[in-house]
Amino acid sequence: MSQDPTITFHGAAGTVTGSCMEIRHGETAVLVDCGLFQGTRTIEALEAFSRGMDRFDREAFLSAFWDDAEIAAGPFVGSAAECWDWAMPMHREGQELTQHGLLQSTIDLDGDTAHAETYYQFVARNRDGSLMLAGGRYIDRLERRGGQWRIALRTNQVEWSCLPPALPLPFAELPDGALNGLSARGSDDPSYQRPLVNQRARQRPDA
Repeated sequence: MSQDPTITFHGAAGTVTGSCMEIRHGETAVLVDCGLFQGTRTIEALEAFSRGMDRFDREAFLSAFWDDAEIAAGPFVGSAAECWDWAMPMHREGQELTQHGLLQSTIDLDGDTAHAETYYQFVARNRDGSLMLAGGRYIDRLERRGGQWRIALRTNQVEWSCLPPALPLPFAELPDGALNGLSARGSDDPSYQRPLVNQRARQRPDA
């Protein structure tokens, strides 16, 4: 009697999702790989840019780009290090904080090169008390070198902006609100705390 074929599911790993199946019939075996690369490492490079800008973390900012990368953003065209030197004084003098929020990304992967379109929203709390909102898209070419993904070219398409009315910060009056740290541009921001711990006592507003 002939042996029935068997199918073994091996799953996926790393930045690949999907299925990897081993089909075996007698002494013959075939591996069918239907995995899909999700581009996690490319997303990490995009996120490092935003974190570096908002936390004034030069190391994080530069880790998003290759040393020979080029950035074309507004009136600036040059290297990542030059962009940092140009942008940071502007943000320091003009704003108390910024948020470079990333929305959806579309990534076209071709071997060791990826082209990405990432929608973003920029929010700034200006030192005069006003707010600024802007949105657009980062258009990037990323390259994988030595197993690591970084941005090789970034262009910035600004597509809208506005000045909404500013409101008082929620919960700013809490007497213990600062015990877990306050937002900061630097390593004293709570996001750098290791391990993260809670310093506030338990309480319920409705108790």
